[in-house]
Amino acid sequence: MSTPPPAPPPEGAAKARQRRRRLATAQRRHLAARSHRAAHSARKGQASRVSRWLERSFFTLGALAALYGIGAWLLVAPGHVLPATFTFFGLTAAYLLWHLWRYSLLFFYLVAFFTFLYGRVAVVTATGYRAEDAVGLFGTYARDLAVVNRTLGMYHLSLVLTVSTAIALTRVLPRRLSGTPAHHALRRMAAPLATFTRPAWFMTPGTRRVFLLCFYAALIPYLVYLAMVGWFVATEGYYAFQQNRSNAAPEALRMFNDVMLVSYLLYLATFPRLRSLLTPTAVFVAARAASLVTMERNTAVLPMIAVLVYLLARVPLSKLWGWSRRATVLIVIGLTVAGSIALAAFSHINASRGTHGVASRGLDGILEFFYGQGTTINISVLYQRYSFETPPGRIYSLGPALEFIKLRLSPLVGYGDQYAYLGSHNTKHAELGHSFAHWFSYQHMNEDYIQGASWGSSAPMELWVDFGLTGVILGALAYGVLIALLQHWISHPGLMVFVALMAVRGVVFSPRASFTEFLLPFNVRALAAIILIFAVRWILAHTPWWGRLNSEEPATT
Repeated sequence: MSTPPPAPPPEGAAKARQRRRRLATAQRRHLAARSHRAAHSARKGQASRVSRWLERSFFTLGALAALYGIGAWLLVAPGHVLPATFTFFGLTAAYLLWHLWRYSLLFFYLVAFFTFLYGRVAVVTATGYRAEDAVGLFGTYARDLAVVNRTLGMYHLSLVLTVSTAIALTRVLPRRLSGTPAHHALRRMAAPLATFTRPAWFMTPGTRRVFLLCFYAALIPYLVYLAMVGWFVATEGYYAFQQNRSNAAPEALRMFNDVMLVSYLLYLATFPRLRSLLTPTAVFVAARAASLVTMERNTAVLPMIAVLVYLLARVPLSKLWGWSRRATVLIVIGLTVAGSIALAAFSHINASRGTHGVASRGLDGILEFFYGQGTTINISVLYQRYSFETPPGRIYSLGPALEFIKLRLSPLVGYGDQYAYLGSHNTKHAELGHSFAHWFSYQHMNEDYIQGASWGSSAPMELWVDFGLTGVILGALAYGVLIALLQHWISHPGLMVFVALMAVRGVVFSPRASFTEFLLPFNVRALAAIILIFAVRWILAHTPWWGRLNSEEPATT
């Protein structure tokens, strides 16, 4: 007799077992996630403690190096000022690289400061490169201990104050103010400005396409301009081009350089997506590299640095603005490689100019580059060594702005061309102008200056000549504030990104240029380009095709 099969369990009991199994699985997953979060928090807390310890170590050692250098300067011991400055350079560079996305502009300013003011001193003292050509202490043009000490101390103090102010305003001060009534008050005050600098029409896909259209439209005339200038430089020489640029190519073609640059920077200010940015950036970099045919390195390198600052500033905004961190790093690496290739060509450009540089390869090429570029420190040395007396009533630190008003704006109010001499290398410009570079070059080089050669200038040196040590201190503090402000603007989409990127080139170049060099990009041609581009945008916005131009998905979501 067979045993009957067991009766199936009630339907309610089966469902209860399923619920218990699901609950047990959910509890196990919850416990595993909780354990994972706890382990992640522990690792993050440990990393945070290490990060804070390293940050405090950088700050402490950097402060000690800065104070040691200032003390050695006051005790007239330039042999101790130099190691302190190099230590401060190293510590600051390591800290800025650690937080590069936050301090990208300050990092490139530090690199320029080292290259132009300490490059020769570094390669001579550290490697002995061309030490047999040295005529003074540490590769400078002076053997007077007091002269060299004043020069090294002035630049050390300027560097320390600029870096400290920029870091304090970018990192330390926001931490202290966060959540305080002062912080809320500042946010309320800045709200109207934020609305004004990021208008709704500026961030539209149509506006972004108009900027690209103007960029590509200006590319061909710009390349024609480069071809004409390159031919002129090859046949007549670099200094003939510097003496009178209008002989190389029509001024109308030169205008397309500004249209191309302005339209591309306006395009960056709209924070486009990565896939939309790749092609314009590659074209822009190639066009800038092509400008090396004019043998003007700063016109090629400085815009590339502005693009690098922009890309690095956008790294932490990857999730918010749809930006790929990995792709951004690849773009930065590509631009760095392109810059390295351009750097390798600079020694050849120096030799082609007819300067004292020699074309070299490999390590000697790198040493020769820093040796040649680091001669700017000798402006201060020679100024003190020969006791030059500047003309009365000159404020050289404001020179670019004053000469711009006289040369470009005074004809508009009826002064004619009486200041036309400010547009070239001539005796009248050197003696009556407001450019320290022209005045000093004429005093030291005379006929070579008339032929188009120049020593350049240096922002800390101009402040020293104009206002003494007080000017150096106040100017360094002002530049620290400016660098922090520009870095903040670049990190927030809108019109101020364009303003900041235009000014970045002058800020980075200031160790070898005037204190107000950052104002030079806002010249008449640039203003005309801005008006032209926005006029094109206004015209297209009132055409039937605007709907199609404006139909693309916004880049910032």
